Amino acid sequence: MKFTKLSTLLVVVATLSVADAGQSSSHVTGPVRLMDFDPDTDEVLGYPHDQPPLGWYIRSEVTQHVPGLIDPKAPPNPCIGLARAWNRVVAATPIDKRRGAVTTLLGRLAEKQCEVVISRDVNSDPQPIISVAPTGR
Repeated sequence: MKFTKLSTLLVVVATLSVADAGQSSSHVTGPVRLMDFDPDTDEVLGYPHDQPPLGWYIRSEVTQHVPGLIDPKAPPNPCIGLARAWNRVVAATPIDKRRGAVTTLLGRLAEKQCEVVISRDVNSDPQPIISVAPTGR
Protein backbone atom coordinates (compact mmCIF):
# COMPACT_ATOMS: atom_id res chain seq x y z
CA MET A 1 0.00 0.00 0.00
CA LYS A 2 2.83 2.41 0.85
CA PHE A 3 4.46 1.65 -2.50
CA THR A 4 1.22 2.53 -4.32
CA LYS A 5 0.92 5.85 -2.46
CA LEU A 6 4.58 6.65 -3.07
CA SER A 7 4.36 5.77 -6.76
CA THR A 8 1.19 7.88 -7.12
CA LEU A 9 2.94 10.81 -5.43
CA LEU A 10 5.93 10.44 -7.74
CA VAL A 11 3.69 10.33 -10.83
CA VAL A 12 1.86 13.52 -9.76
CA VAL A 13 5.08 15.39 -8.92
CA ALA A 14 6.75 14.25 -12.13
CA THR A 15 3.76 15.17 -14.26
CA LEU A 16 3.39 18.59 -12.69
CA SER A 17 7.15 19.16 -12.99
CA VAL A 18 7.13 18.18 -16.66
CA ALA A 19 4.14 20.44 -17.24
CA ASP A 20 6.14 23.35 -15.83
CA ALA A 21 9.47 22.40 -17.43
CA GLY A 22 10.80 24.96 -19.86
CA GLN A 23 8.06 27.42 -19.03
CA SER A 24 8.49 31.03 -18.07
CA SER A 25 8.44 32.20 -14.48
CA SER A 26 4.79 33.20 -14.93
CA HIS A 27 3.76 29.59 -14.32
CA VAL A 28 2.56 28.78 -10.82
CA THR A 29 1.38 25.51 -9.29
CA GLY A 30 -0.75 25.50 -6.16
CA PRO A 31 -4.03 24.61 -4.51
CA VAL A 32 -7.25 26.24 -5.68
CA ARG A 33 -10.60 25.94 -3.86
CA LEU A 34 -13.11 25.47 -6.68
CA MET A 35 -16.23 27.64 -6.62
CA ASP A 36 -17.71 27.22 -10.11
CA PHE A 37 -17.12 25.47 -13.43
CA ASP A 38 -18.80 26.17 -16.77
CA PRO A 39 -18.47 23.08 -19.01
CA ASP A 40 -19.56 25.04 -22.10
CA THR A 41 -16.69 27.53 -21.86
CA ASP A 42 -14.27 25.41 -19.74
CA GLU A 43 -13.96 28.35 -17.33
CA VAL A 44 -13.17 27.62 -13.69
CA LEU A 45 -13.53 30.01 -10.74
CA GLY A 46 -11.74 29.40 -7.47
CA TYR A 47 -9.73 30.80 -4.60
CA PRO A 48 -5.98 30.17 -4.91
CA HIS A 49 -4.67 28.94 -1.56
CA ASP A 50 -8.23 29.46 -0.17
CA GLN A 51 -7.66 33.23 -0.24
CA PRO A 52 -9.33 36.09 -2.15
CA PRO A 53 -9.33 37.39 -4.77
CA LEU A 54 -11.26 34.86 -6.81
CA GLY A 55 -9.14 33.41 -9.62
CA TRP A 56 -10.40 32.87 -13.16
CA TYR A 57 -8.94 29.87 -15.00
CA ILE A 58 -9.62 28.13 -18.30
CA ARG A 59 -9.05 24.60 -19.56
CA SER A 60 -7.85 23.98 -23.10
CA GLU A 61 -7.06 21.09 -25.41
CA VAL A 62 -3.55 20.92 -23.90
CA THR A 63 -4.61 20.90 -20.22
CA GLN A 64 -3.28 17.77 -18.51
CA HIS A 65 -5.77 16.00 -16.25
CA VAL A 66 -3.54 14.06 -13.86
CA PRO A 67 -4.18 11.73 -10.90
CA GLY A 68 -4.67 13.43 -7.57
CA LEU A 69 -2.86 12.61 -4.36
CA ILE A 70 -5.45 12.01 -1.66
CA ASP A 71 -4.44 12.63 1.96
CA PRO A 72 -5.19 9.37 3.82
CA LYS A 73 -5.66 11.35 7.05
CA ALA A 74 -8.25 13.71 5.62
CA PRO A 75 -11.60 13.58 7.44
CA PRO A 76 -14.49 12.02 5.53
CA ASN A 77 -15.94 14.44 3.00
CA PRO A 78 -17.53 14.33 -0.48
CA CYS A 79 -14.30 15.51 -2.12
CA ILE A 80 -12.46 12.27 -1.28
CA GLY A 81 -14.96 10.16 -3.23
CA LEU A 82 -14.85 12.55 -6.17
CA ALA A 83 -11.03 12.53 -6.16
CA ARG A 84 -11.01 8.72 -6.12
CA ALA A 85 -13.48 8.65 -9.01
CA TRP A 86 -11.27 11.16 -10.89
CA ASN A 87 -8.23 8.93 -10.34
CA ARG A 88 -10.08 5.86 -11.65
CA VAL A 89 -11.25 7.74 -14.76
CA VAL A 90 -7.77 9.17 -15.42
CA ALA A 91 -6.16 5.74 -15.01
CA ALA A 92 -8.65 4.10 -17.40
CA THR A 93 -8.87 6.84 -20.06
CA PRO A 94 -6.33 7.58 -22.80
CA ILE A 95 -4.73 11.02 -22.46
CA ASP A 96 -6.46 12.37 -25.57
CA LYS A 97 -9.91 11.44 -24.16
CA ARG A 98 -9.44 12.61 -20.55
CA ARG A 99 -10.73 16.15 -21.00
CA GLY A 100 -14.20 14.94 -21.88
CA ALA A 101 -14.10 12.07 -19.40
CA VAL A 102 -13.45 14.29 -16.37
CA THR A 103 -15.70 17.23 -17.32
CA THR A 104 -18.63 16.03 -15.20
CA LEU A 105 -16.31 15.26 -12.29
CA LEU A 106 -14.78 18.74 -12.49
CA GLY A 107 -18.29 20.19 -12.25
CA ARG A 108 -19.07 18.02 -9.21
CA LEU A 109 -15.77 19.04 -7.57
CA ALA A 110 -16.78 22.69 -8.04
CA GLU A 111 -20.29 22.06 -6.69
CA LYS A 112 -18.78 20.62 -3.50
CA GLN A 113 -16.13 23.39 -3.37
CA CYS A 114 -13.31 20.87 -3.41
CA GLU A 115 -9.63 21.70 -3.70
CA VAL A 116 -7.54 20.93 -6.77
CA VAL A 117 -3.90 21.58 -7.59
CA ILE A 118 -3.71 23.75 -10.69
CA SER A 119 -0.60 24.60 -12.66
CA ARG A 120 -1.31 27.79 -14.57
CA ASP A 121 0.04 30.85 -16.38
CA VAL A 122 -0.61 33.83 -14.08
CA ASN A 123 0.18 36.42 -16.78
CA SER A 124 -3.04 35.73 -18.68
CA ASP A 125 -6.66 36.39 -17.79
CA PRO A 126 -8.30 33.96 -17.56
CA GLN A 127 -5.28 31.95 -16.47
CA PRO A 128 -4.74 28.95 -18.80
CA ILE A 129 -4.68 25.67 -16.87
CA ILE A 130 -1.59 23.63 -17.68
CA SER A 131 -2.51 20.73 -15.39
CA VAL A 132 -5.17 19.93 -12.81
CA ALA A 133 -5.46 17.25 -10.10
CA PRO A 134 -7.88 16.88 -7.15
CA THR A 135 -6.62 16.64 -3.57
CA GLY A 136 -9.64 15.09 -1.85
CA ARG A 137 -10.03 18.17 0.38
